[in-house]
Amino acid sequence: MTRILDVRKLYFRIGWPKCGEIDIVEAVGNSSSWVSFALHGPEYSGGSKVGRSFINRDPLSSAFHRHGILWTPVEISWTFYGEVMQTSNNSFIGDRTWVFDSPKFILLNVAMGGTLGCEISPKFSSTKLNIDWLRVSTTGQSGELIRE
Repeated sequence: MTRILDVRKLYFRIGWPKCGEIDIVEAVGNSSSWVSFALHGPEYSGGSKVGRSFINRDPLSSAFHRHGILWTPVEISWTFYGEVMQTSNNSFIGDRTWVFDSPKFILLNVAMGGTLGCEISPKFSSTKLNIDWLRVSTTGQSGELIRE
C-alpha cells in the first residue's frame, strides 16, 4: 500500500512538473467566469499545459459548482455538473510522457500571481476558498483510497 506521506516525498524528490499535476479546476480572480482544467507533466506545464478553458455563464463566486474528474491509470476526464468536458490520455498528449498512472495526493489551495493569476493588486487584503464538500471514491476497476 502506498501511503500519502510516501506520495508527498516522491513529489518533492521528483519535483514539479515531472511528478504530474491534475488541475480539477483553476479560476482567475480578475476574470470571474473563466474556468480551466489541465494536466501538467514533464513536457507540458505552465503555458504548454494540456487542458481546456471555457467561460461559465455566471461568475464562479455566485454559487457552489460541481467540478470533477474520472481518473484511471490510462485516461482522465474532467466533468462540470456531471457532463464530460474533456478527456485526455496517452494518445491525446502524443509523444510526451504520461505520468498519471501513479498515486497522487489532493491539494486544495488558492494560487495567486504567476503567469495565470496575473499581478496582485497592492490593495488586495484577503480572499476565501469555500468548499461545500469533497468526495473521493474508487470505481472498483482501479485505484485505492488512502485516508490519513
